[in-house]
Amino acid sequence: MSFKWLKLPLNRAKIRISRSATSRITLSLSAVTLVSTIGLASYSHSQRKIAMDSSVESSINAQNAMNITGTSFGLSPSQAWSILEGRFGRNVVHSVHEVKAYGYSLPCKVFEICATCEDASTATTYILWAMSPDQSSTTEYKPNTLASFAFVYDTIRSKTSIPLPPLYLTDSTCSRVPYCYALTARPSGVPLSEARGQLSKRQNALIDLRLGSYLQQLHAIENDWFGMPTEVGGEPDDPSYSWQESFTLFLEEMLYEAEARGEDLPFSDIRGWLSRAIGFYLFDDVEVPKLIWFTGREEDIYVDLPSSSSEDEEPRISAFLNLCHALWGDPLLESLFYAPSPALIEGYGAPIITFPRQNTKRLWYTLFWGLVVMKEAAAEESGDDSDQRKRWAADIVKTCLEKLKDAPCY
Repeated sequence: MSFKWLKLPLNRAKIRISRSATSRITLSLSAVTLVSTIGLASYSHSQRKIAMDSSVESSINAQNAMNITGTSFGLSPSQAWSILEGRFGRNVVHSVHEVKAYGYSLPCKVFEICATCEDASTATTYILWAMSPDQSSTTEYKPNTLASFAFVYDTIRSKTSIPLPPLYLTDSTCSRVPYCYALTARPSGVPLSEARGQLSKRQNALIDLRLGSYLQQLHAIENDWFGMPTEVGGEPDDPSYSWQESFTLFLEEMLYEAEARGEDLPFSDIRGWLSRAIGFYLFDDVEVPKLIWFTGREEDIYVDLPSSSSEDEEPRISAFLNLCHALWGDPLLESLFYAPSPALIEGYGAPIITFPRQNTKRLWYTLFWGLVVMKEAAAEESGDDSDQRKRWAADIVKTCLEKLKDAPCY
């Protein structure tokens, strides 16, 4: 048995104690020995539940106490005026409306503000990203805070040519509105998901080539440790140097939260399949943490449509949006790699799947993605958009579970 395999489960046991309520956890020497010998596969449901209950309960309580998708997080014209006045001076707000269609995974509310500011002759549209002022959570996986969102934003703008709309302002004081927010320009164009049907086959391939090259640039940004970005990019108190350790902890947290919400999923089976994957070191082939967009979809990518009907004119990607879930991890986790086109892979410049077992790893990543969306959709008010997200998440989770039953890990 290698020293590395001994070390990872022991570190995992240490993390569970330090990141949960220690008064509720008793981890015997025999349990540690058992985990060290055969890994997470030997953990029974009840043993692991003790280690997770406290953190999950705290996370759910915090989410219920401060729900960013609740009705209290609105934006009135007078509030929009105050925000713009603080950045641009005098202005006239023409309209404010909430945007519901920025992808399937958005942990914050999004508003579009149309206004004419001082010394401007035409109206400008801005995007306001509203985030909870209290994003405290005892779970390791959580959406980025306003500060870490700004750090990721600045990092991408300074180290890549990926188009991001100008970030005009971030404010965590809650002095103008009762939440933190970031104010950006609204990009030109339309979402790629909407543009697809208006583009020729050649133009769609050109977009995918460009998209692949942008993802390659993003994944060229490296880090020393895995996990969620910190507010200023510094090392966290308890950094993780194992992607298998980080990802399986993230996944376990999503599973326990789903179980606590009463989701109808075969949790025992899932944990058994996960134990098998860990035993085969399925996630342990990632050595260098890369910056991952994670939940970015075609709804989060804006494209300028060609001005003419000529197929020779190349459409332009005008912006990437929604960096709320960016993290340091495995590039295969990208949601855009769920079903990539040949042109996207060509633009990326490297094969995404090299070995058959990586297809199984991609299934686990898709399951995790679905559980994240399921969690966020469960916190929303009922409505057409919320119900659509719930159905999408339920369908993709069900599909993954059917395939994971017999998915090879070798």
